[in-house]
Amino acid sequence: MLRLLMIADDFTGALDTGVQLAAHGIPTQVVVGQADLSACSSTVLVVDTETRHLSAAKAAEAVARLTRSAVENGVGCIYKKTDSALRGNIGAELAALLKASGARNLPFLPAFPQIGRTTKGRPLHRRCAGERKPLRHRPLRTGALR
Repeated sequence: MLRLLMIADDFTGALDTGVQLAAHGIPTQVVVGQADLSACSSTVLVVDTETRHLSAAKAAEAVARLTRSAVENGVGCIYKKTDSALRGNIGAELAALLKASGARNLPFLPAFPQIGRTTKGRPLHRRCAGERKPLRHRPLRTGALR
């Protein structure tokens, strides 16, 4: 029975996430594109939506469609994998997941201290030559999440 849906925006992120669970003996399947959640026999399904380089609107629709399917199929937990450097349509995809799931809250914890990504205040920082520097290459548009 499918208990956890993990949504990634690229193949590397999907595999990186799925292997963590599979390494602990949890039945995990990774697929690219949309998936038939009703036919999934693994405990965890990781879907690479291939949305990182799409427009925000197209990325949001792909995540919303997958989230609605998860809700309809009784999936108890949905996890949105985001890029550690915050690349992609993160704000649009998180907003779509929140709306389509009907949830009231959506925790977003972008820090990854093992590779030097930490948060202090609002910005995400990266460790570069022993120094903490904010990641500013792409704004995280989260207005829809507030």
